[in-house]
Amino acid sequence: MLYSGQLNSVTGQTVTCIIADGILSFPIDVGNELGIPVIHFRTISACSFWAYFSIQDIIQAGHLPITGICIKMNRINCNGSFKNKLDEHHHLIFAVQAWLIWFRRNKDRVENQWDDIDSLGTRASIIIQDHLMHHSKSESTTLPSPITHWKPPDRGTWKINFDGAMHKDIGAAGVGVVVRNHQGHAVAAYIEQFHLPPTPAIIEALVARAAVHLALELKLDQVSFEGDSEIIIKALQSSEANFTSYGHIIEETQDKSKFLQSCSFQHTRRSANTVAHVLAQKSFSFDSYFLWLSNMPHDVISVLQSDLSNQ
Repeated sequence: MLYSGQLNSVTGQTVTCIIADGILSFPIDVGNELGIPVIHFRTISACSFWAYFSIQDIIQAGHLPITGICIKMNRINCNGSFKNKLDEHHHLIFAVQAWLIWFRRNKDRVENQWDDIDSLGTRASIIIQDHLMHHSKSESTTLPSPITHWKPPDRGTWKINFDGAMHKDIGAAGVGVVVRNHQGHAVAAYIEQFHLPPTPAIIEALVARAAVHLALELKLDQVSFEGDSEIIIKALQSSEANFTSYGHIIEETQDKSKFLQSCSFQHTRRSANTVAHVLAQKSFSFDSYFLWLSNMPHDVISVLQSDLSNQ
């Protein structure tokens, strides 16, 4: 059984589509004369994926055909018109999961490689979480945040800035850490790439741990650590037990920091953490990790000089 009609995407665009029982469609370029994207079908059933991840409250039992899913979601009626009756969260789940399966199929065509189906649920959760976090910040912020500039540490001490980054397309996370003295000169910079964890908070916790580990490796004594993840900085400052998914990382980082003569963890804004941010993004150009001592890469030097000019 085939269905042909139109759907409105999350962005408001209208997409012509063809639906077949039990099979998931994927957008491909078929040279449509009208210039409208046409969704044709391949051989992957999305029903089991949607029945397993997040849509259980919509699909009550078993694996439904794709038309059954659409009917259950009340997105299309018998005439093929779009009906927006679900809340925004379920629209978001449907859109992100469908896009990830489409991306998975394209990766097979281009690279002949299938991503693990179990990882798609995690990736969808991360994408949705980031979207909702950004959306809530946008609604709650009425005035632009004041620009904060990086400040050097006191003479005889060190400041270590750290930041994390995500690259969803390759399923990787990045570490960026920079060590500077009281004159603002960088004495070390560290980057590392690793497999993408389930949540951004875990990434930031792992980056903080890497920053403390670097301080110990360099045998620094009095160190102030700065990061722009407020939730992680507060966790590191707290003496209470942390029962989150990253709690064990926080505890390990706190234990490691006790080997320093003195240290502190402070939250800063992104505008004062740009060097670490650039380094975290740079990690995706490397296969594993890299440490610079004194001689910094050219693209980082310009950001370091910008920080110094703001003193």
